[in-house]
Amino acid sequence: MAAELLKNQHHLYGLICRSFDNFKKVGEDNITRGVVQYRRNQLQRNWEKFQDNHEDLLAASLNSDQSGDVYFTSDLFSQGEETYLQTYATLYDRMKDFKRDDENSSLKAVRTGPTSSGQPRSLPKINLPRFSGQYNEWTSFRDLFQSIVCNNENLAPVEKLHYLKGSDSAEALRVIAGIPITDNGFARAWEKLSQRFENKRALINAQLDKLFAIKSLHQKSSQELGLLRSTVGEALEALEALGAEVDKWDYLLVYFVCRRLDAETHEAWEIHVGSSVEPPSYNQLDAFLDGRIRALETLNARYSSSKASPPATKPTPKPLPARVHTLQSSAVSSPACSCCGGHHYIASCPQFRAKTYEERRDLATDKRLCFNCLGLQRVRDCRSSKRCLTCKAQHHTTLHEPSTGSSVPSPRLPAT
Repeated sequence: MAAELLKNQHHLYGLICRSFDNFKKVGEDNITRGVVQYRRNQLQRNWEKFQDNHEDLLAASLNSDQSGDVYFTSDLFSQGEETYLQTYATLYDRMKDFKRDDENSSLKAVRTGPTSSGQPRSLPKINLPRFSGQYNEWTSFRDLFQSIVCNNENLAPVEKLHYLKGSDSAEALRVIAGIPITDNGFARAWEKLSQRFENKRALINAQLDKLFAIKSLHQKSSQELGLLRSTVGEALEALEALGAEVDKWDYLLVYFVCRRLDAETHEAWEIHVGSSVEPPSYNQLDAFLDGRIRALETLNARYSSSKASPPATKPTPKPLPARVHTLQSSAVSSPACSCCGGHHYIASCPQFRAKTYEERRDLATDKRLCFNCLGLQRVRDCRSSKRCLTCKAQHHTTLHEPSTGSSVPSPRLPAT
């Protein structure tokens, strides 16, 4: 069965793709209303068969050879759909020409548009918002789609259906999935979509959910304050369009919005209201928020430009005098202490000096410190001329072994 369906699909695909070329072969002088009507009906029948076979193919069990057929690998169904739409739109325009001639009782008009140039008319590119199937998006999508597509007399109904299906997400497409792409299909699809989402109760609830989902602000910010104001404004406009008497909600709106302002903005609003004992309207609050957003944007721009300017060059500090041997390291590359990580030399580190001789020696060995200056290099590379203050040997005073007769106590060392 699958093999037969594939064979029929290739045949129908060829008929659809050749339909416009065959129509041109008739010759401009021989094109009549009957010819156009017949060709359009034939194209419509071929397309409906093509659609039905495609659905049967998707439901059929295919072997590996059939799954790798060019019908699937080259997506011939999508190509056939685009060719059908363009050709059908061209034939639709030609039928409109005949109707216009009848109304004007004149000779057949000579078309100068793209359909008389020998090529099918390409669908105009229209940027439409994508409807996700959420109730709070339906009203704005409906109004925009009606003004751009539904009221466009230059578009055929089948083209309008094409735009409608291209603007819907998976949730909305399920509502009109079974409607074929035909002239009669658009009216049915738009009616079904309207019936599904023209639910006034659900639309009002969706806008109220959007309004009450606004979170409180924790710090003054022109961006967050602007988002709060615009969200409230959009919800109120949508609710008003649905018949809600939002002009009587002043007390509730002022209270609600003020409780979501940051502390500084709320304080500024109370100062702005002053000693008035009359409750303010929401329009007063909205005007205040607009002014505050503008002020914050101006201040942000000013401080941003100040931060962007290069800092003044500071004079190079003079080198500090050399420290005593216990704090000096001519080869230390970083002031970080190797014992505790603090910003001091290890010889002056309280934790290091509190250790026993064995612990200090093991730490110096593990960290690969110079035994003479406690720097980050080997003893033979040490350039320090200092020696142990106890025995004058080439090791640091903190690494003097007590058993050699040193007066240095263990575990603690005196300041040197």
